[in-house]
Amino acid sequence: TEDRFVLHEGRRWYRTGDLARYWPDGTLEFLGRRDSQIKVRGYRIELGEVEAALRALPAVHRAVADVVGETTRKLVA
Repeated sequence: TEDRFVLHEGRRWYRTGDLARYWPDGTLEFLGRRDSQIKVRGYRIELGEVEAALRALPAVHRAVADVVGETTRKLVA
């Protein structure tokens, strides 16, 4: 959407939700995300939604979801 595009120092940027640092030499360093959204096999997943779905089960009192693996990422909960 249009509100995701911003002008900064005369250049147009898109706000993806990623946290990054732009260095004077042109390097863009990825630092993480502002939310708990992750990507597994091309799908964006909100970890909080996975945790909430698990906690909705009668036998589950606490839940944590995360991703493991560098090259082959897997969702674990």
